[in-house]
Amino acid sequence: MQDGGPGHGGRLRGQDLFLFSYFTGDERWNVQLNESMVRQIADGHHQTMDVDRHSVKRLEDVAVRVRQGPAILMWGQGVDEAIQVLPHELRQHLDLLAANTVHPRLVRLWSVFDDLMVIGITKEEWLLAIAKSSGEYAMSQGLEGQTEPVVFTDVEGKTLEVRWSDCIRRGDALDHAERFAADGSFAADRFVVRVPSLVLALRRRIVEVRAALALK
Repeated sequence: MQDGGPGHGGRLRGQDLFLFSYFTGDERWNVQLNESMVRQIADGHHQTMDVDRHSVKRLEDVAVRVRQGPAILMWGQGVDEAIQVLPHELRQHLDLLAANTVHPRLVRLWSVFDDLMVIGITKEEWLLAIAKSSGEYAMSQGLEGQTEPVVFTDVEGKTLEVRWSDCIRRGDALDHAERFAADGSFAADRFVVRVPSLVLALRRRIVEVRAALALK
């Protein structure tokens, strides 16, 4: 817990276990130790110890996020090219879009909380750019050194130029997209804190998209 900030903890009632919580920036972590481990630390036998930690959402983060409806995948200009989708169904829909992709293209995925993930699709390497309803944003980070540009085209004719190093393997991208659709979360260690302005502008369209799909 060397990277930890303020924290607290204590024994779990009726068990030989102690639960400690601490914060690093905006994240809260839980660490579980047994009584023997706590005694070894208290007696000075260990200054450091390798233990598993688990991320926990802060209560205030959960409270302000309200589920808006099913996740939505949109690959065209109108709602005729958009569907409400369950997270476990998303992979097959994205695979179908990829199979019919000739040139790099952009599609949009909104989570159940109206967070937006813009997905740049090529045959093997995909771009993921996120603009959350809570104001957070991020972009995928692949292998360093791939500085060649790749240009994705949006359904409205807008283009987005990034580097191949901003793209990740298709299988990993599908895993991230499925997780994102379910609750808007993403693996922070695979993303960097930046996002193209095009993605921020597209996020606002979700209100009209949801309204139009509800009338279908």
